[in-house]
This record gives sequence, C-alpha cells and structure tokens, in this order.
Amino acid sequence: MNKPLQRGRPERPRRGSSPAQGETPPDDTVKKLVRTWNQGKVENIASLFAADGTLIIPTGTSIQSRSEIEKMIAEKGLLKETTLSNTVDEIARPDAETAIVKGTYQLEGIKILGFSTSATGFYVLRQIKQEGRWLISRAEVNRGNKD
Repeated sequence: MNKPLQRGRPERPRRGSSPAQGETPPDDTVKKLVRTWNQGKVENIASLFAADGTLIIPTGTSIQSRSEIEKMIAEKGLLKETTLSNTVDEIARPDAETAIVKGTYQLEGIKILGFSTSATGFYVLRQIKQEGRWLISRAEVNRGNKD
C-alpha cells in the first residue's frame, strides 16, 4: 500500500533501518506537532519533546528542557492566530531508537506592528524512542532556504 503524498511532493527515499511492522513512524511526531500548534495547545507541543530536549529557534537561542520549551512558547504567545504547515522531506533511521526528520515549514499569521506576515524555513528534528514513543530530543528551526 502506498503512503499518501504530503502537500503534493513526492516521498523521498528513506535511509537507515525501516520501522517495524505496526510501529508508529517518526514523522507522526511532526504531524502531531503541527496539529497541536494549530489547536493552540502549548502543553501538548511540549509533551512531544524529551524531558531534557532542546529547541533551537531561528535566532540561534537554545531552549533546554520540556518545561522551558513550554514556558517560552506560552510567554511569547507564539501560537496566537498563527497557522503552521510543513513538509517532511527526509527521514533517516541511524538505528532502531533514533530518527532524524528533515523538512520545511511555513508559519502564517504572525503579527508584527499590527501587520500580518508569514515565515518559512526548514527544520531538523532528532528523535529518540522512549517507552515506544518518538520524542524530540533536539529540534533546530531555521528561517529561509536550506541552501
């Protein structure tokens, strides 16, 4: 059975080991992140990170730990009236307990000085499997193109 294509882009070849039959694929974490972002659920976004996870935002600032990530997202009001969309371009599985998911994103509805704008960029999520769940151990979010 073929997987549906995301946003009209062909699925890219995956490297490394394949997920076991019936296992949740690592890109499901990205889908949950986008869905919970668009629902405005800060605590649910933070729960997708490992307890000692790291989020590196486009300014280069590094936020350490699930609780600090939740606090930063809530304090900055990042979810308010914004819509996040993404593509998954590549999934690598260096081993059975690690996945690296790369893709692009677009964040629309950002309010700056009363004007609405959008931001686009790319991300790299390093995920680890803990108790059968894929959790983000390190997320790097960048603006602009990969090249």
